[in-house]
Amino acid sequence: MAYQVIPRLINLSETAFSFELHWYSYLLPPVWMASLLDSVQTGTIDGARIGMIVCAIGMPLLSGFIIARYLAPYFSRFMSAPAEGSAIASTKKQQIANQGFQKNWRSCCAGLRMKMPRFPWFGK
Repeated sequence: MAYQVIPRLINLSETAFSFELHWYSYLLPPVWMASLLDSVQTGTIDGARIGMIVCAIGMPLLSGFIIARYLAPYFSRFMSAPAEGSAIASTKKQQIANQGFQKNWRSCCAGLRMKMPRFPWFGK
């Protein structure tokens, strides 16, 4: 409820915000998007803001590409290797990871018999 009430109690039209870029701003993803939105709102575009805009647009695209291209196939091979009995040597660590994944998958997809006793925990 505080997220709805508190902003309405603050008069934002009289509040002046300052947004200064520092060297560590390039390490903080929320600052990238804030810089992009600030540039759109004020029309100010300089070298530092262009770098932030490139990070705000480019890093999510680059991260998605890396995940889809490299990490997802590796994870898929990692999880299916023990089940298929492939030439890759199954280590105890891979078997434990696969069992943990299978247990979570079954508990999420199980019927009401599994879900109903656990739903009250989410309300606490």
